Amino acid sequence: MRSSLAVALQRWTRRRSGLVVSAAAVVLAVVLVALPTRMPTGAAAQETTITFAVIGDFGSGNANEQEVATLVKSWNPDFIITVGDNNYPDGEAATMDANVGKFYHEYMHPYSGSFGAGASENRFWPSVGNRDYENTVGLPLQPYLNYFTLPGNERYYD
Repeated sequence: MRSSLAVALQRWTRRRSGLVVSAAAVVLAVVLVALPTRMPTGAAAQETTITFAVIGDFGSGNANEQEVATLVKSWNPDFIITVGDNNYPDGEAATMDANVGKFYHEYMHPYSGSFGAGASENRFWPSVGNRDYENTVGLPLQPYLNYFTLPGNERYYD
């Protein structure tokens, strides 16, 4: 029996099979995971589901990114993790909000961009990719570090 995720992604892919998209716009990984967990509450344990999405190579700011963001939001994830390359083509500060905040601001805290209100707590966890390092204006990775407020060294989580 196939999971509902596999069926949804197959339908989504089949509808778009005729599209030719640039490599920058292709989402290499969009994964929705539902993890049943046991959360003790007093003497009895209660089952809870945690839903999250994993996306990568997504920060193009075009219609394809909008379609992926719409699909991800339809799952109502508890949080979103990225696997890098958040801001195409070169990780510049000038494109960060249009390529990331426009689509995911409601998961980000603090969010000070121009596309609406942010979340009351951070639910957007980006990872650094080579595109995020390749900015030509200023220091490498600086736009990423300035845009996201993340714990620790802001490059990875442990």
